[in-house]
Amino acid sequence: MKAIYIGAGDDTRPIKRLSGVAEFVHVDSQPYSEFGILQSQQIMPNGNNGYSRPRFFNHLCQCMKDANMMLKTIDQNVIDFVDEDGVKEGGRKVRYYINTAVPEHVECLKKEISTADMLIVAGHDPHISILDFTTKKLLFVGFSDTSFEEDEFPDKSTVMYHLHHPKHTATTSAKFSTFTYVSPDSIKTFDTWAEFVACTCI
Repeated sequence: MKAIYIGAGDDTRPIKRLSGVAEFVHVDSQPYSEFGILQSQQIMPNGNNGYSRPRFFNHLCQCMKDANMMLKTIDQNVIDFVDEDGVKEGGRKVRYYINTAVPEHVECLKKEISTADMLIVAGHDPHISILDFTTKKLLFVGFSDTSFEEDEFPDKSTVMYHLHHPKHTATTSAKFSTFTYVSPDSIKTFDTWAEFVACTCI
């Protein structure tokens, strides 16, 4: 199974909690900027832009190592991590697209999205454009410490806004087969978005 995670940062919870996923595709605009393609007007004393995160790569590698995922290759903005069995058939792996913002760079993710089985939502609400390239119904997996309530989404271009808005709910929900909520002590799966949201509000 293959999962895609937009705005992944240094979060390794999905790797640790979703044992059935063999391949992860993580995407983040860091270290270029913590805010997509935006750049700050402030230049730091070290010469870096105020929105850039120059320590991100080293911190990411340490977090991956702590999750038993080892650095394998770096090719410009694509980093591959593998677990101890990653060189063997069936080993788990993470392909990380750094300096990559959505929707601005979504075209370079088309192949990854089209072959994904799962969308991970944790902290960041992905841009709706990623659903334009799906070829099958996805498993929606939301993590705790993320608000899924309706009044949290003023941005009308996101996945969760479309799931909540009456005009888009039916078509957007149809992009997903199930909705799973991952909390620190449980993993619960629901057939509908409404059931999922109700669970996250408890």
